[in-house]
Amino acid sequence: MFPGAGRKNVNTSLDCAHVLPQFHGVIVTWVKRLAAIMDNTINTNLNTSASSVDVSTLTALLNMGGPELRANLCAQLITDFTRLRGALANDHGAAVARAAHEVKGLALTVGASKLADLAIGLDGVAQSLPASALALMVKPLTTEIDAVLSVLGDAAQAPA
Repeated sequence: MFPGAGRKNVNTSLDCAHVLPQFHGVIVTWVKRLAAIMDNTINTNLNTSASSVDVSTLTALLNMGGPELRANLCAQLITDFTRLRGALANDHGAAVARAAHEVKGLALTVGASKLADLAIGLDGVAQSLPASALALMVKPLTTEIDAVLSVLGDAAQAPA
């Protein structure tokens, strides 16, 4: 038997009003630490924005057609990444998860594996996070999107 068994008026259930705020605090602390680790990793590993994209993957994609197709494709990719960067600023988990999922696919298309990995991680947890935690998790993604946008901007200007 467990302690208190057989006694009357013993409350053996969890006091949810007391436990949930503590649990929320633990989750927020964990997310802040994870975001700091991810942000530090991005900042220390990105000496140049070019390291954000596998050049051979992007080159193969952009060399599928002539200069006009290259320019149009770069413009479309820049538009899409910019739109998704804005969509990640949403404080609703489901909307952020949808944007992160789309970022993942687009990142893999251009060879941005670091960005894809970050997006996969956010996509998996975004719906369960409060807005403050979402903002922390989104920061490394937007930093990496900015690096990818820089590479795409340079690629758009480069001759085919």
